Amino acid sequence: MIRISVVIPSRKRTALLERVWFSLIKQDGISAGEYDIIIIADGLDEPELLPFRAPQSVSNWKYERIPHAGPARARNIGAFQSRGQILLFLGDDTIAAPNLLAEHLKFHAQNPAALCVGRIDMPDQYDLSNLDIFLQHGAQFSFPDRGKQLDFWQCYSANLSLPRSLFQSLSGFNERFSEPAWEDIEFGYRASRQYGIYYCPDACVIHDHPSDYNHFVERQKILGKSVCLLLELHPELDSYFKIREYPMRRWLKGILSMGAVVWLGQRLYPMMTKLAYCGLVNYYFRLIRYQFFYRGYRSCQEKKER
Repeated sequence: MIRISVVIPSRKRTALLERVWFSLIKQDGISAGEYDIIIIADGLDEPELLPFRAPQSVSNWKYERIPHAGPARARNIGAFQSRGQILLFLGDDTIAAPNLLAEHLKFHAQNPAALCVGRIDMPDQYDLSNLDIFLQHGAQFSFPDRGKQLDFWQCYSANLSLPRSLFQSLSGFNERFSEPAWEDIEFGYRASRQYGIYYCPDACVIHDHPSDYNHFVERQKILGKSVCLLLELHPELDSYFKIREYPMRRWLKGILSMGAVVWLGQRLYPMMTKLAYCGLVNYYFRLIRYQFFYRGYRSCQEKKER
């Protein structure tokens, strides 16, 4: 009997996906016949077949390529094709700890009507950049103590599990989100109205995705653009995120996102990478995030007004 299904949307990360795959086929505390692995390749430019050799001993898996539509649709398709009573969503760059599946199953045995967000760590071998530290301990993947309930905005799909029945009651991820941005937070918001979302640090993955300046700023622009859809679906969240605010604050945001200020921030980046991580470095990355997030948001708003 399939107890838990692992669903992985994948987009242009074949080498990392292989590492994720092999971390899953050797799991402690669960037999190979008790789980399946569903990989949905998001785009017809992805490999038509599983791009690496699957051991003959592993039979409960499926790989499917679909037209590019974003991770929300890929996860929904993967969940529909899976067979487990528990669904575990991972990223194609999140490498499973040997006990990952067992820990998620243990959580749901004790919490049958809840969502579980597992721990997301960086690889030990990394010489962490200041940007990685900022993302790991501040802006991203920052969780409370064991067993504490999470806010909806911490519902990261890089290591998220829930019963299939709960997933179906929520109608899955909203497929209007075509980018990997806010679709899991929006899902978490809807889920938090009915169910608890909890942190389980024993269910761990390694997030093998070091960041650099260019990737970081492009990511912020995508987040800024996609938040428009989030606020369209749930306008009440503006009081939480404080994006559409009183004129003076909007004016200050506009100044921060001006080309000259953005250019200055880029010029300061090499210096900030050499400093020991401190309050100044943290504040710098917060400003960079703010600049490009708001630029993305403004571009979305301007497009709507045309």
